[in-house]
Amino acid sequence: MPKFLTNAQIDRFRDEGWVGPIKVCEEAQMGELLQRVERFEREHPDEVGKLYQGPHLLFPWLYDLLHVPHLVAALQDLFGPNLLTVTTGFRIKEPSTKSYVGWHQDAFYVRYEPAWSTCVLAFNESTIENGCLQVVRGSHKLGLLPHEETSDPDNILTRGQHITVPFDLSKAIHVPLRPGELVAMHHLLIHGSDQNHTTNRRINFLIDVLPTNARREGKRESAVLVAGEDTFGYYDFEDRPKDDFGPLARERHRAVITRRNEKSYAGSKRVSPALK
Repeated sequence: MPKFLTNAQIDRFRDEGWVGPIKVCEEAQMGELLQRVERFEREHPDEVGKLYQGPHLLFPWLYDLLHVPHLVAALQDLFGPNLLTVTTGFRIKEPSTKSYVGWHQDAFYVRYEPAWSTCVLAFNESTIENGCLQVVRGSHKLGLLPHEETSDPDNILTRGQHITVPFDLSKAIHVPLRPGELVAMHHLLIHGSDQNHTTNRRINFLIDVLPTNARREGKRESAVLVAGEDTFGYYDFEDRPKDDFGPLARERHRAVITRRNEKSYAGSKRVSPALK
């Protein structure tokens, strides 16, 4: 029996490859966290790229966010009792800019087997006007499609990638979110988002979640144990940072992201903003 989600929500994830919105945090809580993010941006304007990948290794309050009870319960209903997070990252669309996310599948460059999920948690309101998430229902059943890396500066994806073959866009829908609401997506789901046409920022927080039996080839990685126990031993566990953006946390963050991106950026001329 599910702990938090309904059977209908679980069925939607299986049938359509996504489920949401799922309320996992209160709006007031997200408002407080958003203030912390924006304070860091003001105080460290030359370091904001580090928010793009692995910021839970730099800030204890983001590490703690991964263990919020409703969030954990929802993820366990979808992926089982024993869960890891391998990385996180903010995706911020500034107001009235050309930034967008091309149609893609997360599994093209990040290939954990047998399964994993990208979850999108809204830090502020995500609307059609400011470029909310769009998903193509049922597209996870198409298998892995060919992608192409681009140099488009407006595509905010890791490698500017997009799908290069036709697919049925009539099944695409917008997924608006209130602060504290979550969407979970199958690793093969086609998704993207449009430009932000408003005068306000759109701030989402991505969480990559996988069962403890999932892994990918190559060098050993590290992860956060989100729930349950790990009996497989594929990962080194990341400890909670002791303070905000401290020197030891920054050193550890750079080492982890560098090792992770030896796989995710293999063959690419691009570099993660977190390492610039």
